[in-house]
Amino acid sequence: MRRTINLLSLLAGLSNARPQVSAPAGIFHGNSSIAHIDQFVGIPYAKPPVGDLRFANPEAPVTSSSNVVKATAYGPGCSQLDIYAEYNGLSEDCLSLNVIRPTNISATASLPVLFWIHGGGNVNGQSIFYNGTAIVQHSITIDQPVIYVGINYRLGGFGFLGGPAVLSAGVSNLGLKDQYLALEWAHTNIKSFGGDPTKVTIFGESAESGAPGAPGFEIALTAAAGASQYDDLLNSTNCTTLSCLITVPYDIISPILVTFPEGAYLIDNDCLNDTLTNLVEKNSFSHIPIIHGTNLNEGAVFMPDPFNYPNRTALIDTVAGYLNNETSFATLIVDAYNATDDTDLGKGYDADPTADHGFFVACGLYTDMDMDLGKLTLLKIASENANVWGYDFRQRPALSAMNLSYEYPGVSTAYTEGVGVFHGAELPYVFGEATNLPDRSPGDDEVAIKVLNAWISFAYYLNPNNPEKKNTVTWPKYNSTSPFGEVIIFEQQGNLSIRAAPNTFRAVPWDIWGFAEMEIGQHPPY
Repeated sequence: MRRTINLLSLLAGLSNARPQVSAPAGIFHGNSSIAHIDQFVGIPYAKPPVGDLRFANPEAPVTSSSNVVKATAYGPGCSQLDIYAEYNGLSEDCLSLNVIRPTNISATASLPVLFWIHGGGNVNGQSIFYNGTAIVQHSITIDQPVIYVGINYRLGGFGFLGGPAVLSAGVSNLGLKDQYLALEWAHTNIKSFGGDPTKVTIFGESAESGAPGAPGFEIALTAAAGASQYDDLLNSTNCTTLSCLITVPYDIISPILVTFPEGAYLIDNDCLNDTLTNLVEKNSFSHIPIIHGTNLNEGAVFMPDPFNYPNRTALIDTVAGYLNNETSFATLIVDAYNATDDTDLGKGYDADPTADHGFFVACGLYTDMDMDLGKLTLLKIASENANVWGYDFRQRPALSAMNLSYEYPGVSTAYTEGVGVFHGAELPYVFGEATNLPDRSPGDDEVAIKVLNAWISFAYYLNPNNPEKKNTVTWPKYNSTSPFGEVIIFEQQGNLSIRAAPNTFRAVPWDIWGFAEMEIGQHPPY
């Protein structure tokens, strides 16, 4: 406790100083407008991807250790739908990152780094939504300070244009390549900010974490993916080549590109040499410690319309589409969900007591198709060679949490009340914002604190079980020898509290999914 008080006292005395860092990429001037926090924001990590660089692989900017960089204002978000423009503006010139650290940390501090890659389906999102200050503030209060880095990367057709012409030109997966370049910037420069380049933990949500192995998401696709959208783009801009598209004015091409991608990640033998599902199933990925989890009602926002949910026939047709159109197996699966208890399907976690069984059948099915079956695949295979921890997030968030979820701008109150522990509902807890919500409960505070402690512990020890701090979770590693393993359930409400439990609450439909996929010659989802 004495070390924490001393650190805070030191920071309080220095918080009004304007921070400055000398790094290989330049001399960075930041701001300390938030108590105990230095912010270096809007730092360019690549040349502006405009003009001849519009559909080009990202290039590191020309820098020197003597360049002075004013890093006091967030850069604009990358091009996306105009509904997201109100937060910080949008631009084609958007490849910037932000470094948030405790005030006056020296270059010899060697603090762990949390490197955030935002979600948004590769079509929306920006780093200002997730500014990381509450994470760093919390890390200071528990005397385990960290540095936070958040980035922007190209989205939609600017970052994930598809089709054979794109592959032939070697400019596929530009959004992923942006992320790699930002990581390289951090590796080269973060030591000067007080970070340890050998202790960088990448974390993300949705588009940048995903669920390889889930039937509903192939994740990476072949050369033909996106070809029809690419052809439509040529037609709508009176172009015939990729080089012509580079010359199309931004205000003409942007409204078209922000509706992409049709194919998302492409198998290009550069970033990816196979689908993410196949890479996971072949155990062809880095064997490093991971935390991986999902939310209880993920499927609510993936249904075509949660208030006009698919009936039994429509669900059978949807499932059959992932099972070589074998309607007999699809019928077995859908009927298994119909026979599952409403609580295991997520009922009771939304704020709408009138929602009926059919809604939760559809919600549970979409949750598993798009997320949970992939979670089972990744946890089981990854745990065979590394330390892995799984979670199921079930904390019903305060209704105002939807106002913080920038993936859903302009949603109605009825929607907010109905979607329960929705896709992205964990983010206010991971980023510490849940403790500031006006309608939060004591349970929300408790979950947020324990999630933050676990994530910070992982950055320090590659283990969410913090050996030095109180008020942490007791989180068993995922066991690959068990069909569904054991996960931590993040929930602190009513008579339920944060707990470790077997990950078996929808075991019967999961087993039928596995049986069906094996019978048609596909890999089972776990």
